[in-house]
Amino acid sequence: MRDWKLMVGLVGLASCLVLAALIGGANVLLVIGAGAAGIVFLWFAFREPALFLVAVLFAPQLKAYWPLKPLDHVVDLTVTMLIGLALGVGWRLLKYTARIDRPPRPRFADVPKLPLIAFALFAGIVALSYSYTPAVSYGGTELLRLLGIGTLMLIAPFVVIRRQEDLRRFVTLFLGAGLILAFQMILHLDDRQSASTTDITRIGAGWLMGMLILLALYYRPFRRSAYNTAEAWVLVPIFSFALIASAARGPIVALLVVLVLNLVASTKKISRIIVAITLLGVSMYAAFSVFSHIDPSKYNSKLSEIVDLVEGKAASGSAVARLTFYHQTLAAIPTHLLLGGGVGSWSVFYYGADERAYPHNLLLQIAFEQGLIGIAALGLFLTSMGVASFRLLRKTGTRYAVFPSLVLFCVIVSMFSGDLDDNRVLWYWAGVTLVVCAITRSHIGDLLLTRFEFRGQTQSPVTLSPVNADGPLSSTT
Repeated sequence: MRDWKLMVGLVGLASCLVLAALIGGANVLLVIGAGAAGIVFLWFAFREPALFLVAVLFAPQLKAYWPLKPLDHVVDLTVTMLIGLALGVGWRLLKYTARIDRPPRPRFADVPKLPLIAFALFAGIVALSYSYTPAVSYGGTELLRLLGIGTLMLIAPFVVIRRQEDLRRFVTLFLGAGLILAFQMILHLDDRQSASTTDITRIGAGWLMGMLILLALYYRPFRRSAYNTAEAWVLVPIFSFALIASAARGPIVALLVVLVLNLVASTKKISRIIVAITLLGVSMYAAFSVFSHIDPSKYNSKLSEIVDLVEGKAASGSAVARLTFYHQTLAAIPTHLLLGGGVGSWSVFYYGADERAYPHNLLLQIAFEQGLIGIAALGLFLTSMGVASFRLLRKTGTRYAVFPSLVLFCVIVSMFSGDLDDNRVLWYWAGVTLVVCAITRSHIGDLLLTRFEFRGQTQSPVTLSPVNADGPLSSTT
């Protein structure tokens, strides 16, 4: 379907709304403004769903600040971005079914199936656990968000990202949105500090900064090597400052673990990886030095708490509270070992109330609420993701290694904070990783088909040479 036909349809819909307003005696100017906004929204949803694929993660972190804050008072921007993404995905699936979409079409046959089956099994177990949960309200909300938002996060990349150019564009948009968030966090730290009733810790923003650092270090979205090198040297310090500004320790720990594992697993250009990690370390140290002077009570207390825990001294704070959650949850898991207590039941167990509360550890939450069968289903999902990631790395080297690293980062972060809904980023990056697997598999299939069709001609062996396989801060493409 051509673009002008889509525009004609949207304008026609808006005209019908204006006509209905005239007949009903409503405010014409208000209806025209709403209609124009609706046209723009639908246009971007149908034509540029990648914008919404990025916005669904960044809108919750940016909507509380100018210029989005006034708009968020009118409509919930997080829900709006999710609706836009759902509309875009639904529209493309409709065109795919009617076979009127533009090439390249999504190659669903090339997507690894076992992780999707495992996710469906896990979601089914969570749904089943709602039948015996004592937390009807919170458990129902968590279940609906898993089935709706979680499934959308996992499936949307299959429809939105169809080729390597789409992947580069998606990463570029993600880095651009991250740059906006980073500057907002750094420049508005004083505003967060001056609000006496508001904790300056921003865990969700810290998660995003960790993801952005990995993308800036290990993925090359540009075709020119100079741009890719400059990207890492410019963006990594900015994102490091923002990560420290978030005052969230879980993302820092997860990031360091992933970087160390990448260093151990790498067999090429070790010196460049060490340079990248050194750049990150120096940036984070400089950021902590700056922010610990701006708000010494907050940043120094967090550091002191970690030091006290390591030395075995008595301490107080969020880390100690989490350790208490873990200890009591582990002790209570055997009471509902097989099926668990039901989705959302941890809040009733710990606080005696049906409210949003969780042990800040995804594995412990699932073990308590869905029991061994829930852990087994999640383990099947993670294992199948590991197998798919291993095959991807074996075929492409380090070219796409950042995406399995992002999945691992999300798994580690989920051990420190968030509930089943907060950790939707795990399904998000799992979907992106699976789509990269599909793109790679279809690309290799095309190369093999070309070789078969032209086997009578003299050709060099068909291989998928990893581009940018030298690792972070590479000067080659």
